[in-house]
Amino acid sequence: MTALSKETLEYQRAIIELPRFVMSGVAIFATAASFFIRDLPEGQIQSMLMKFLYIVGMVLTLLTFSYGFKLSTGLVNVMRSSPSNENASSQIDQLIAGDYRTFSWIGAVCILSWVVVIFLMALC
Repeated sequence: MTALSKETLEYQRAIIELPRFVMSGVAIFATAASFFIRDLPEGQIQSMLMKFLYIVGMVLTLLTFSYGFKLSTGLVNVMRSSPSNENASSQIDQLIAGDYRTFSWIGAVCILSWVVVIFLMALC
């Protein structure tokens, strides 16, 4: 079993950091939106648009976390089980081409939806 080069290890480490960074951002914005909703006066959250946006945000949050954990688990399994540099890089490239791009878009839309919810609550 050959050791991976320093550049490959840094690349893999950077790939693992994105899911943790995105999930932390989603958790912060979801928590902030929940705190703002708790502080609103009674009856102000009754707007159908706000309820819809909150439910969409929660669904996107669940999707983000499930894709993030799936991606992190897949990357760790590839790094543990691949016997050669070529095999590891091809499997990581396959993960990046599929799940990584999907995760990036879902995370971005999720954070954007929470920002919209917070902005709309600030206008109320």
